[in-house]
Amino acid sequence: MELRDEFALTVMKALAAAIAPVSYQQEHGEIIGAISYGVADAMMRARTPKAAEVRIGLEELDLSVRTSNCLRAEGIFFVGDLLKLTRSQVVRIPGLGKRSRDEVFNALATRGLSLGAMP
Repeated sequence: MELRDEFALTVMKALAAAIAPVSYQQEHGEIIGAISYGVADAMMRARTPKAAEVRIGLEELDLSVRTSNCLRAEGIFFVGDLLKLTRSQVVRIPGLGKRSRDEVFNALATRGLSLGAMP
């Protein structure tokens, strides 16, 4: 399931819980669905990094030399390159141990960013 669909499903469940009568939910299902996907789209836009953040070089993250070298060896030079990866892809980067991975995750979190935030 796509992240957008997961967001929409969560919103739909919350709306269904708030709108108790099942008959109302059935009668206005299209409206509830449209609202849910509207909220999900807004959540996706808020989650997407800004263009300026994507172009930041790895050196701006103040990573250790070892971590930076491991990422560069994999062709990762910008924050945007890193944001395209999933957590499991980062785990498989050769030479990038637990401390280095935690360093990457924390550096992104400090900037309000996370892996997999870019398509």
